[in-house]
Amino acid sequence: MKEGRRVADRVRRFEEWILTSLLLGMASLAFMQILLRNLFGTGLVWADPLLRQMLLWLALTGAVVATGEGRDIAVDALRRLLPDRLRGWVDLFVHAFSGGVGVLLTCATFMVFYGEFMAGHGGDVAPGLPLWASLLTMPVAFLLITIRSFLSFLRALQSLTGSKG
Repeated sequence: MKEGRRVADRVRRFEEWILTSLLLGMASLAFMQILLRNLFGTGLVWADPLLRQMLLWLALTGAVVATGEGRDIAVDALRRLLPDRLRGWVDLFVHAFSGGVGVLLTCATFMVFYGEFMAGHGGDVAPGLPLWASLLTMPVAFLLITIRSFLSFLRALQSLTGSKG
């Protein structure tokens, strides 16, 4: 149990590091772009597409973190109206549904990534970052969301059945 908690803490710290790095990197790059445009009338051609890509990475990483913390899908209004004995079933359904949607999104985004990888003609998002490599973020994020949703499903199932694991 302690080993699992230690791994979870390391994963959480890594996720926080990714979120912080992306946010700081985006702010720095955007600030530099503003300075270059306003002071010198120029800018980095690749900065705007990279900023859009970084925003996607930030949003997907945030979604992975939210799923891990159980803050992804909230039906609190419905849960409050239900008797206690039904709340567990609602949680079970929400996690199963979330996991199922995650599987579909993982497959769909992987097909987009794979198609771009095989075609290889999408150009670069930024110097040294081909479009297909940037698209890999989506299936990876949705796979992590799916895994976390199914782990939450198993915890909800355990809670309903009263088993310890």
